Amino acid sequence: MNMKKFYVLGLALVAVCAVGVMSAAGASAVTFLLAEWLEGGSGITATLLTEIKGELALTETLDGIKINELCSGIFAGFIGPNGADEITEILNLEGGAISLTSLSGTALSCTNSENCGEPLFWYLELPWLTLLVLMEDGTETFFADLLVNEKSGGSVGYEVECMSLGIADTCKVTEAVAKVENT
Repeated sequence: MNMKKFYVLGLALVAVCAVGVMSAAGASAVTFLLAEWLEGGSGITATLLTEIKGELALTETLDGIKINELCSGIFAGFIGPNGADEITEILNLEGGAISLTSLSGTALSCTNSENCGEPLFWYLELPWLTLLVLMEDGTETFFADLLVNEKSGGSVGYEVECMSLGIADTCKVTEAVAKVENT
């Protein structure tokens, strides 16, 4: 299994926020402060069911070939007190469940800007657990959603297949930060 960069672009958390970019966390001096999810301007006091609709941007090297996928989907799960959140299911944009069978069945359809005409995406190791924080990296201050997947050894996994090239890969991400924008 390879360690990969994992990006999330333009995800909208229903009635709460929008997520901007998710990438491997850097090693620079970063300050984290606990934040909280809001609904109607008030802090969440109980777990709420929510959906995130948006895009995953993935950068892969499959058999030495670099590909950049942009995959659209719906991320269903929960938000809760003290900035906790959890993604429990990933659906395609029509609401169909993504297959739990490795590299077969329904996948997220993706577009690619480099070397792969038909990339597909499947998730692994759900739930994906994250924590909302206020993050300061020395150049900017922003809300971020940090990967805290203790259940799966602190990682999230996914599989990608490039249909036009006939190659596939299983990937794990151990450090990730999602930039969160208030909407």
